Amino acid sequence: MHKLKNIKCLNKIIIKKKIIIIMHINPDGDALGSSLALYFFLKKKNKIKIILPNKYPESLKWMVIKEDFLIYKENNKKILKIFKESNIIFCIDFSNLSRIGKIKKIIEKSTLIKIIIDHHWNLENFSDLNFYDKNSSSCSEIIYKILNKIKKKISKKISEYLYTGIITDTGSFKNPNTNYETFKIASNLIKNGTDIQKINDLIYKNNSIEKIEFLSFAIKKRLVILKKWKISYFYIKKNDTKKFNLSTEDTKELLNYIMSLKENIVSALIIERKNKTKISLRSNGNFNVNKIAKKYFNGGGHKNASGGYSNSKLMETIKEFEKNIKKNISETNLYI
Repeated sequence: MHKLKNIKCLNKIIIKKKIIIIMHINPDGDALGSSLALYFFLKKKNKIKIILPNKYPESLKWMVIKEDFLIYKENNKKILKIFKESNIIFCIDFSNLSRIGKIKKIIEKSTLIKIIIDHHWNLENFSDLNFYDKNSSSCSEIIYKILNKIKKKISKKISEYLYTGIITDTGSFKNPNTNYETFKIASNLIKNGTDIQKINDLIYKNNSIEKIEFLSFAIKKRLVILKKWKISYFYIKKNDTKKFNLSTEDTKELLNYIMSLKENIVSALIIERKNKTKISLRSNGNFNVNKIAKKYFNGGGHKNASGGYSNSKLMETIKEFEKNIKKNISETNLYI
């Protein structure tokens, strides 16, 4: 293992290198924003490739660059060659190898220098250097702090990618992971020239008619509210999104609607996929869904926002979810 300790060490090793930047499966705005910010920061003095385990959501297509951007499912042979020729791997917005799909085995076998930059709970010890802070609002916030120490002035382009990562992971500064530091960094990014109106429009004003129709369908047919327990959830069947020509990633916003319910403690989005059932969990207050995701659904994340999956079928997973959430809420006397 390489003994690397701090930003000064990092600054010394990121010159004239072949670098890989990897983000987690089903990349979100923070994964893309922080990865691309790091890419443009390192690009002048290094050869960089960004690798995604699978395709990014259509709603974030505007963030993606054409050059140096590879999706593993489409370029696995080429990517294996890149690993052999590179020096450093940056693991962005994940610190657990279960979150990168089939690339996990490549990382496990690799002798390249591995650097984690992440804020999710459940840190796995596979790296040579960690920039890890579970109290940060986003990975983009951590990247900002690193870049700001290496180089005081950050470009407008990098600032806009970081700002995108921060507002998507904090739900426009509404989520519990938002703090004083988050607003301070966002303010500095705006000072650097970030066009907040442009970014907000690209993120929040790009819904298709099909997406709005799907929302209506989901509220009428796929919403369950357990009022006594202060639980709400959507369940999505395999063919639901196909009817509206959407991907499963287009369903993420459903959680925002039920999280706004008065006195709601826990919300979930349960999605049927080919060989498993995916579950996303959100909570208000002190209820820890990270523990639920980790214990029952092979996952993790944050105290108030986590995810995982079940190998059971959709309806079996729903029963398991209801049983375990009710049990945990009952133990904490939150439903009374």
